[in-house]
This record gives sequence, structure tokens and C-alpha cells, in this order.
Amino acid sequence: MPDWMHDALCAQSDPEAFFPDKGKFTTDNRTAIAICQGCAVRKPCLEFAVNHRLEGIWGGLTVRQRRGLREPVQRDPNTCTKGHDLTPENTSASGRCLMCQRETSRLYEQRRRRGKEYFNAG
Repeated sequence: MPDWMHDALCAQSDPEAFFPDKGKFTTDNRTAIAICQGCAVRKPCLEFAVNHRLEGIWGGLTVRQRRGLREPVQRDPNTCTKGHDLTPENTSASGRCLMCQRETSRLYEQRRRRGKEYFNAG
């Protein structure tokens, strides 16, 4: 348990208010958020929740509210999202990775063949 948790105001409150049923927002949630607003360790609490993808109300925010706070993953601009090198030989005129395009085409063809086999088997 991180040290800051001992100083959190929620540690002296009803934990049920901070962990509502999924999709439900009640007056208990508003109470929990109000408690967080006055807490001295709100920032480390929020960072902890974002980094660990925790359920419930942390740092005064719900799970939905925290979703947009995650840091985008930094990747090399010379590679595609799957990590292939984007060399002139491996890049289409539109700037897409040819290896990924080939892989997608191969998978599409496999699915198409399986679909034909399924319908011809009956």
C-alpha cells in the first residue's frame, strides 16, 4: 500500500460509497466525490488509479472520467503500429505498411475460404 493512502480522507469513510455498482451513480457517489475534493492526497490517488486502471472513485473521478487521462503510448515514427519498419520498400504510396496490408489480405482470404467451405459442406 502506498504511503499516501494512510493520509487519504476516504480511509476514514464508508468504502461502499467509493465502489458503486457498475453503471450506477448515486448520492453516495456524490458524497465520495465531495470527500475527494477536500483530500490532500487527491493527485497521487488519481495517478495511482489511472496507472493501475482501478474500478471505483479515485481522486474524485469515476472510471469513465479517468479514461481520457491515460498517457498515449509513444511509438517510433519509423515503424507501423505492429512494429514493422517503415522503409520506402515497405511503405505504400498512401504511407501504409505493406507487410500489414499483406497480412490483412491473407487473413481475409483465409476467412473467405473457410466461409465457402462452411456453406458448401451443408
